[in-house]
Amino acid sequence: MKLELSPEFGILQSPVEMRGMTVEDLKNLSKQVRGQVIKQLVKSSRYMNANLAVVDLAIALHHLFNSPYDKVMWDIGYQTAAHKLLTGQNPSSTQLLSPTKYHNDNVWEFFDGSHAGSTLSAASGLSEARDILGKSNHVVCVIDDVSLGSGLTLEALLQIGASASKVIVIVNHFQRSSQTRPNALVEYFERISALRPYHKIKDIAQEMGRDTPGNLRSVIKHAEEIINSSQSDGELFEQLGFLYTGPLDGNEISQLIPALKNIRDREEAGPVLVHIITDENKVAVESSCITSNAPKQKHGCGFMKIAVKQLHRQAEIDNRIVFVSSHNMDECPISPLKRDFYNKFYEFPLSDQHAVAFAAGLACEGLKPIVFMRSAFFSKCADQIINDVAMQNLPVRFIVDGAGLSSRDGPKYAGIQDVSMLSGVPNINIMAPADREILPKMIGTLLANNDSPTFMKFPDTYFADTGEVAEVEPWSLGKGRVLRTGHRVALISFGTVLQECLKAQDELAKHGIAVTVADACFASPLDEQMILELADKHEIIVCVEDGPVGGFCAKTALFIMKSGYFGKAITQVTLEEDLVLRGSRRLASDKPGICSERIIKEVQKILQEKRYDKLSMAS
Repeated sequence: MKLELSPEFGILQSPVEMRGMTVEDLKNLSKQVRGQVIKQLVKSSRYMNANLAVVDLAIALHHLFNSPYDKVMWDIGYQTAAHKLLTGQNPSSTQLLSPTKYHNDNVWEFFDGSHAGSTLSAASGLSEARDILGKSNHVVCVIDDVSLGSGLTLEALLQIGASASKVIVIVNHFQRSSQTRPNALVEYFERISALRPYHKIKDIAQEMGRDTPGNLRSVIKHAEEIINSSQSDGELFEQLGFLYTGPLDGNEISQLIPALKNIRDREEAGPVLVHIITDENKVAVESSCITSNAPKQKHGCGFMKIAVKQLHRQAEIDNRIVFVSSHNMDECPISPLKRDFYNKFYEFPLSDQHAVAFAAGLACEGLKPIVFMRSAFFSKCADQIINDVAMQNLPVRFIVDGAGLSSRDGPKYAGIQDVSMLSGVPNINIMAPADREILPKMIGTLLANNDSPTFMKFPDTYFADTGEVAEVEPWSLGKGRVLRTGHRVALISFGTVLQECLKAQDELAKHGIAVTVADACFASPLDEQMILELADKHEIIVCVEDGPVGGFCAKTALFIMKSGYFGKAITQVTLEEDLVLRGSRRLASDKPGICSERIIKEVQKILQEKRYDKLSMAS
């Protein structure tokens, strides 16, 4: 059976078309899906091997289960490319590159979890709802072995095991080539995987025992018992209430189909944990043949690369500096720190909450923990940041990248909620470098402050690499700067939107509007003296930040008002709600994110309406 690629619907119009296929048909389909995944991901090579590794699993699941009636869920968004193609999503869409699952656009995407680690909890809820409503559908959840290090996933495992609900949990043990420092559960799966030769011997012994005379059969039976006693496959999960099966070769459809079919048709109640092994080395050869000829990505020098250079130099001098990361370390700019300070580098993928509380413990003993985290994941550990760090005033340093809107990964990967979340938290210092010149000074501030927690964020911006970072004096804590001086309008920015404010100033100057441009540098503590001087000398105050309402702009505007400047026109340029929901940099040409055009329009609007005169009369 030959399947034609459809440019409109992807590989198939519906997974229903797969139900009657033979194993050979499915193997042919696997080749086509792999080719399509490589074709779409080759330009970026992001998540290439992780996606290729689970193609056979995605095909097996949609072949055997009656989705979308049967609920097939994927915890790791960057392993869903094959699933998206098989469910008729447009392969040319940038959504294929995105870890977001976009559940509103497709009946097979009925749930789009927050970030990795949450989906198993939702699967537990779906299974309980099914039982309450008297339905008979299956609930299947695919998680990564690293996800098991997430507290939320462990909580869900404990609940599912105790409930005896019929949930199929598939743990994908992705054997990576990178030397990530694993958690104990990943090591546990490694040990189980190493026992695969025992399984083959055991199967041979069982086969021999069927047609063997009695005396010899007892010898074979004894040998089988010895083999069983030498291993402990899945014993941990069986003690938690799961039926364990595996390990299975996740890159071999002919092995996956019969095993998953037996589990699907199992009549007994209770959860099942299926352990599959996918090998990065098997798919890396396949992808490297294509990507080796792909255009090379431009990786100039970003904020993080500059920060790492300076931190590296300081860590050589100060033995108290330690590094904590919840980053995915593959091709990560902070990897030189792991390489050169391995014994002082702690890696907790998907365990952001633990990373923060762990760092708090380090700080209690006088060390200088520096926590690396993506801005989008910062909200996951709000309790630890507020109660374990800020309320105790522990000097934990946070370096948070990925700030601002994401142009490729969807709304849940946009780094825009952190400042609004932290702006009311006591003790914590919040700063954002606007450009590469001030970044080294802020790194100096971060390292020099031993009295309170410090948070610094910046976007994934790249620019030309100019070599080593020069030694600089730390920037004064809570101090802003004025870059250009006018007399009528003051633009006060926070973070890299400063560049858009400078563009707006240039354009407004052409129309005779004198504009001052200031960089707040800090959202907490505010540079109150600078802000009050600007409020005193200007008719219009415009606060600008790359985030939603409730962050730096709201805090600054409130401070100005409470300081008695009721007659001033004070406005905020922040992200609109639809941008926050979609998470992309632009929805349409008339609805941009934070750009100079929007700042100019806001200033012109105030001038035309003379809103500040009305405010003066109202006061």
